[in-house]
Amino acid sequence: MEAGKSTFEHPLADQPNELRSRSPLFGRSPMSASSSIFDVPERSVKTPGGAVFRAGDDLAELCSESVIVFGLDGTIRAWNGRATELYGFTAEEAIGSHVDILAAPGHLPHDAAYEVLARTGSWSGQLRRLTTGLEERVVYSRWTRHADASGRIDGTIEFSSLVSQDEAYARFTAGEERYRQLFMRAPVALMLADGRGIGRLVRELRAAGITDPAAYVEANPEYLDRALDIVAVAEVNDHAATLFGAASAHDLVGPVRALWVDSPDTFKRALIARFEGVPYFAEETRMRTRDGRTIDILFSLAFPSPETFLGASLMGMLDITDRRNAETQLQKLQSEFAHGARISMLGELTASVAHELTQPLGAISANGQAALRWLDKSLPNLPRATDRIARIVTDAHRAAQIIQRIRGMANNVAAERRSTDMSEVAREVLLFLRHDLDEKRVAVSTEFAAGLPPARCDRIQIQQVMVNLIINSMQAMSQGHGSERSVHLRTYVDDAGHVAFSIRDSGPGVDAGHMDVVFNGFFTTKVDGMGMGLTICQSIIAAHGGEIGVSNMADGGACFHFAIPAEGVGGPS
Repeated sequence: MEAGKSTFEHPLADQPNELRSRSPLFGRSPMSASSSIFDVPERSVKTPGGAVFRAGDDLAELCSESVIVFGLDGTIRAWNGRATELYGFTAEEAIGSHVDILAAPGHLPHDAAYEVLARTGSWSGQLRRLTTGLEERVVYSRWTRHADASGRIDGTIEFSSLVSQDEAYARFTAGEERYRQLFMRAPVALMLADGRGIGRLVRELRAAGITDPAAYVEANPEYLDRALDIVAVAEVNDHAATLFGAASAHDLVGPVRALWVDSPDTFKRALIARFEGVPYFAEETRMRTRDGRTIDILFSLAFPSPETFLGASLMGMLDITDRRNAETQLQKLQSEFAHGARISMLGELTASVAHELTQPLGAISANGQAALRWLDKSLPNLPRATDRIARIVTDAHRAAQIIQRIRGMANNVAAERRSTDMSEVAREVLLFLRHDLDEKRVAVSTEFAAGLPPARCDRIQIQQVMVNLIINSMQAMSQGHGSERSVHLRTYVDDAGHVAFSIRDSGPGVDAGHMDVVFNGFFTTKVDGMGMGLTICQSIIAAHGGEIGVSNMADGGACFHFAIPAEGVGGPS
């Protein structure tokens, strides 16, 4: 048996001393490194590195199992008589060879074992090994770390015993039956995808030197098309058959193409995830059933270990169609509720609406009469009449804009997001509320930032938020005992680069006990309030990818503020 030429590197070589000190073979263990199972001075074997291990009538020879010690480089350094009985090699033949030479062809579980060993300090499981006569044997092995007299980990000690064919088959069938029962009775839809097809596809990319699979698949759509036929479902549980409307589980066995008619990009991303060696992939997507329905699915995919392409991939599917429908219905209800709130708000602002329209309509009437007078003279004053007519046109445009704003708030149209100047929206809201502010004797000051970046938002909805916040401030101040009533409106860019708006009032502020619930639905401190205004404001700002909040000022009053992403910074499109 020749020495192995593997470039093996033991995973514990660089472990810190405090980790190595937990080894059961030294320290406070009854069997410490200074008195290991190889320290009884009988027959000894000198390894190529010069270290001496005894293989005679010592504790290792008294052990009823095969005992092998191999170093950090994988080189066998000790071998007892039971190991000779199990594998046929003498200690002289085995010591100095690489432990992986014992592995049966096509079976290399050692990498996974080393990973567990490095993480936990021990490993146990079945291995397929070769004897000196090339006979394959299944052994049950237990690995633990081995340390030298100084406490430094210098290798691994392995205890192994032969598993008979009957015992191995019994264990295999028992494990298979346990797995099958769990798989078939699971309360979620499960499928097994044959790992050989995925493995072949990934190996093709690696053999071609591909390092960016996403770009490759994008440039070569025929690769994805072929993958949909190569990757196949091998087994399906009953829940999956029911979910996908199949007459039997067998109807779903075969290529996965039929499942991904509606969402091939999800399959593409899963394939890329396998290439990248991640342990699992999950995504909300849509899948096609056997009876032609398209359902919303939370899809998850667990891959076998990256070292092998022989294992199957486990697919899990959870039907979230009802949840998606509920979310859509909730969004519709929220939209209808917001619409109702806008209509209610317009009803409350009837005086403001009438005032806003009265001024331009009155100006149109006055300018029209003046123009008629200039034209009715014996020598018509055309320049003066023209000036008055021009003013009529301007006032007519202004009245039309006011009506358009009112209609925009009243109509329950789908949100339309455009590049918007937040300061301009705030100015429009002040014009809209001017009559109410004057009537309630509220002093208004503004601080609108120059050069404010635009925000991509629904102008009408943001107007609704501002109107609601200003009305709340007016109502809060009307309930206070102070004579001064003032609001300060500000637009600015916050620390996150978002476009922000704030309103500070001189009212009593928000009760400290209400801070955490002020935005909750149906919470109100008003006798005739519904408690929906701030909730709607919060939902509008959240839908824009922003945040809304409130704080009390040190010198009195409350400050409500919100911020939404500037155009190009992020947030919903």
